[in-house]
Amino acid sequence: MTSPKIFKSQDLIDYLEKPKFNSELNYKDRQDMIHSAKIILNYCRSGYLISNTKFKDYDEIYSLAEKVSLHCDIPTCRRAITEFNMDSKLRNKFEIKLSSKYQKELDQKNIKKSELKNQINFKQGVYHLSFD
Repeated sequence: MTSPKIFKSQDLIDYLEKPKFNSELNYKDRQDMIHSAKIILNYCRSGYLISNTKFKDYDEIYSLAEKVSLHCDIPTCRRAITEFNMDSKLRNKFEIKLSSKYQKELDQKNIKKSELKNQINFKQGVYHLSFD
């Protein structure tokens, strides 16, 4: 775990005053959140039809998605919210909230992926070859 960058006393005060973003879950709560995300994924992948789920109305699944959207550091939750945002019945899309630590990890993954892509460069110009 990386420590926060604190150089002045005001930095420490700001750090302590801010609420902890995306509190870490214990194992049981994490498994419950993943299960809820899988329920949302099932709803999304079955054509956004409530009749294919255990929910009575759209408000129930919306409130579940609202809870899941607070824990998007978990990849399953992030995928569920991304697919739920594609629902045409949804008026206000959920913002995927990531902790700064996890956002840095995802940025590093994307940088590493872009380095692994094959790239070919073409250069135009006049080239002179001589064979001696």
